[in-house]
Amino acid sequence: MGRVWGAKGGADDFWASFELAERLEDDRRFAELLALTDQLLAHGAAWTPAFGEHMGRVHRYRLVSLGELGRGPEAWAHFGVVLSQFLAAPQAGDSVRVLRQTMGDILLRLGHDGPAQELFALALADSRANASPADTVELESTIAAIEVNAGRYAEADRRLDALTSRLAIMQIAEEQRARLRALVLWMQVVVRNGQERFREAEQVGVAAVAACVAHEGPGGDVGRNARIARARALVELGRAYEAETECRLVLAHEIDVDEPAYAGQLCVLRTVLGRAFTVQRRHDQAVADLEAAVADGCRSLGAGDPLTLDAVLALMAARRARGGADDAGEVLRLLETAVREGEAGPDSGHPLVGAARERFGEAKFRVQAEAAGMAPVRPWRARVQPGLRPCWNCGGTIWHDHK
Repeated sequence: MGRVWGAKGGADDFWASFELAERLEDDRRFAELLALTDQLLAHGAAWTPAFGEHMGRVHRYRLVSLGELGRGPEAWAHFGVVLSQFLAAPQAGDSVRVLRQTMGDILLRLGHDGPAQELFALALADSRANASPADTVELESTIAAIEVNAGRYAEADRRLDALTSRLAIMQIAEEQRARLRALVLWMQVVVRNGQERFREAEQVGVAAVAACVAHEGPGGDVGRNARIARARALVELGRAYEAETECRLVLAHEIDVDEPAYAGQLCVLRTVLGRAFTVQRRHDQAVADLEAAVADGCRSLGAGDPLTLDAVLALMAARRARGGADDAGEVLRLLETAVREGEAGPDSGHPLVGAARERFGEAKFRVQAEAAGMAPVRPWRARVQPGLRPCWNCGGTIWHDHK
């Protein structure tokens, strides 16, 4: 760590170490940062209020270190101990909001979106009363992201629309405005895709990609997500070759597959690319990409995650389009596992879980019917032709020509 507390000049040691902590966080040297916070917590009360703003930052460094080192339960335990003390401290300043927001970030990375959102909502209330507008819009955007991930598209849509209006007039740094605008536009594309408003999604996607490139360059993280989201809309609009082009632009930049967040991004990218290949009737390529997407999703997100479920559904459609009846049972078993895990997990209320459940029921019936030599039964709405309507007592044919 490069610093030893001396017997003299303790105040100098404390403030120098306090400044060092920020540099260690910036350099992602979290083991050293954790050890340094132990020293700061042991000696800091002699030089600054034990539950004042400076020590609040020290506790934040400790939470960040524990979270980044994979010691989430310890971070939660530490948070529970110190929060009540800061709540009762008259000199806590903004520490309560900062600690809640930090712990929320840790829970979010661990996949505990519900508890994270509760902490963010409390931090947002604190922020509106005491913090800067910049901190408030950051929290709002994080809550919107949780709503998007949970498939609560109507809530996210309202929040993102409000954020768009506020960003246009809010007095914040232009760099932050540009970053948040790019983030909000990307999430609006995802929301419109989720609501099947694909034409709007594609149009917003053009603006989202432009905003991301202007802010972070052509290979930025948010920009990749924006391109993928626009590509999904393009596929649904039948513009599969344009969707493939967007995906190729994403692949032109390196994605760190060892980073869990980027592995999830790779799952979505391969799912969209596989859907595009299916529309183009390049069935072998579609199946290969979608099998890889499912593997990425299962490894990085879990079989029951909505993004993995979406990949499984796309794979099922691609294999059926290829005419691979020989592997229908394998895909059905894969879908059954994914649906079971999705219903048992934290995303059980996500629209994609419900859609996968419905598709599993349809696919299971179809496989059983085909195994028995029966013609697969489609919903009657899909069979209606002009001039025909159901006739329930017409012998072997239920359709009767009424022209």
